[in-house]
Amino acid sequence: SGVQLIKQAVDAHCQIPFIVVTGQLNPQIDRESLDVGIGAADCILKSEIDADVLNRTIQHNLMRNHLMSQGAGKMSAILKELGQVCHGLNSPLLAMLTRAQLLMNEDTSLTQHQQSHLAEIVEQGNLLVMEIRKLNQLAEPALRHRSGSSQVEDSQGLH
Repeated sequence: SGVQLIKQAVDAHCQIPFIVVTGQLNPQIDRESLDVGIGAADCILKSEIDADVLNRTIQHNLMRNHLMSQGAGKMSAILKELGQVCHGLNSPLLAMLTRAQLLMNEDTSLTQHQQSHLAEIVEQGNLLVMEIRKLNQLAEPALRHRSGSSQVEDSQGLH
């Protein structure tokens, strides 16, 4: 069947859009064919095909495919940049948290009020570390794709 043919092409990593031409309306086959995991871009009835309809359908689907691939490239670039920004934020933040923790634990001349402020800095800093870790997880596949291995440094907060 056409659906099986499309599945085989998708399994073979074929990236072009497919247009299913069918002899009768069958909503189940339409849904199966257009399922994102299968890959058909459109379904047309044989009885409605003429040169203009077929040309327009092909042109629209080629344009859609082109725009989607451009969008994927832009998204990958954005994710790479996000990973680099996270890495740039992570190091100084961890250094500040380490210094605040050391002050809190070792400087006996600090007042209770100062200790409280440092504890708040460490607590809020750890929340930022967790958010950076989430962003790193989003960016990690793009960074791994770029270099072949993970460039994302695991963010470890202080508690």
